[in-house]
Amino acid sequence: MPLDEPRWWYRDRREIPTWAHALRPVATLYGNATARRMQAAKAHAHVPVICVGNLTAGGSGKTPLVRHLVSQLCQRGARPAVLTRGHGGRLPGPVAVAETHTAADVGDEPKLIAEDDIPVIVARRRDLGAAFIARVFPDVDVIVMDDGLQNRHLAFDLGLAAINPTRAIGNGEVIPLGPLRAPVDVQRARVDAIVITGRRDPTIDWRCLDALEPGPGRPLLEAGVRASNAEQFAGKRVFAFAGIANPERFFTLLDALNADVVGSRTFADHAMLSDADVDELIADARTSGAMLATTEKDLARLDPSRPSHARLAGMTTALAIWLTFEPRERDALDVLLDRVLKRG
Repeated sequence: MPLDEPRWWYRDRREIPTWAHALRPVATLYGNATARRMQAAKAHAHVPVICVGNLTAGGSGKTPLVRHLVSQLCQRGARPAVLTRGHGGRLPGPVAVAETHTAADVGDEPKLIAEDDIPVIVARRRDLGAAFIARVFPDVDVIVMDDGLQNRHLAFDLGLAAINPTRAIGNGEVIPLGPLRAPVDVQRARVDAIVITGRRDPTIDWRCLDALEPGPGRPLLEAGVRASNAEQFAGKRVFAFAGIANPERFFTLLDALNADVVGSRTFADHAMLSDADVDELIADARTSGAMLATTEKDLARLDPSRPSHARLAGMTTALAIWLTFEPRERDALDVLLDRVLKRG
């Protein structure tokens, strides 16, 4: 679990503590404010915009979905750029992510996506980011906007909502009573398709998806998860660490690859490791006789200019995750992408 989220967010709403119901007025105000922001008039980009977002706080698999879409667009001959807020970075932008930037500058997700050799632009104001792309990258013909369903500045042509396969929408309540960023019906109206980023956890009550089904021509898709370097973990003793929204999902993936996870440590989402953290991780791995493993985002967050981070990076293997789609889901996603590109 993320270190800053109540456990009852992801349980049946009947398990919400009695005292927490006092938060309902705050949840109503928060949901209404987000709804107004989502429905505000927005600027339009010079090219089509595909938005990948989530309905809830915390990790939902947006980054693997963004990278999958970019790959698919490039295969079609399109020239995409990724526009992101750069959560965790200090630069407000607009700025194009460069090799010299660190995660402290632009955020870990932009650093990771930029490794795919496409323009990645960080901008707190998405409309200013789109204008920057038009000016600096005139060949770009489609924008993939990361985490922008609730943004109030830039309109989009296709909205995809990523759903965590081990969490769904939690208890169905709005922050701070639950994990939703706004009421389900408000967010559903902004979404053209829902993508479950992995195989559904059978222990979860997935009847919540009845309320999420977008409608005819607006599909519900289920992706698989593939580790491109699975052989590096199978049968190995592993000490795992992660500073992401849902670290348990990462640890579960390692187990599924038959890695022998002998220990683990979790950090806050987007946390920058201190020198002491690094020393403890290395000591834990040596004591247990295990290799160090982490996520690609955590590895991207290590600053090579810091000796401790460079040392840890050299000793750590990141699990490389990609999404896969069965033919039916792939065809449905292709229809949506082709529709957007033709519109452009």
